[in-house]
Amino acid sequence: MRVSDDGFVVGEIRVEASVQQVQALISDPQQHAALTPDIQSVNATPVGACAHIDMHTEGVGPALQMLVKRCPTANGWTDRLVSSEDFNFYEAEIKAEEGSGFTLVTYRIRSVPDLPVPEWMVVRATRESVGQLLVNLRDRL
Repeated sequence: MRVSDDGFVVGEIRVEASVQQVQALISDPQQHAALTPDIQSVNATPVGACAHIDMHTEGVGPALQMLVKRCPTANGWTDRLVSSEDFNFYEAEIKAEEGSGFTLVTYRIRSVPDLPVPEWMVVRATRESVGQLLVNLRDRL
C-alpha cells in the first residue's frame, strides 16, 4: 500500500482467480459495495455504457453521500465524482491484470470530504478501507 505523489492511495493484491472472475465481482456495484467496509449503500442507474451510482458512505456522524459516474475500462472501471454536498473530490480506479498463475488487482482512490478533518486522517482511513476491500475480494474469490 502506498500514497502516490498526487494523493491517491494505491493498493495491490494477487488473487488466485481469473481476470474474468475478478471483473465479474468488481463490476457489480452491489457486490463491490459489499467488499468495502465504509460503503453503506449504493443505487446504480445505467447511463449508456456507464452508470450513475448514488453512494452513501460512513462518515463522522451521519452518512456522507455522493453521485459518481462509473465507466468500464479495458481492465476494470473508473469512478468520477458527479455531485456531492459532502465531497469536494472523489476518483477511483480498479483494474485486474493477468499474471503468471494469478490476477493482479490494483485499486487506486482519492477522496476529499468537505469536512474539517486533516488530510492525514482521511488518507489513514482510506488506506485501511482499501486494505480491507482487497482482503475481502481475495477471500470472496
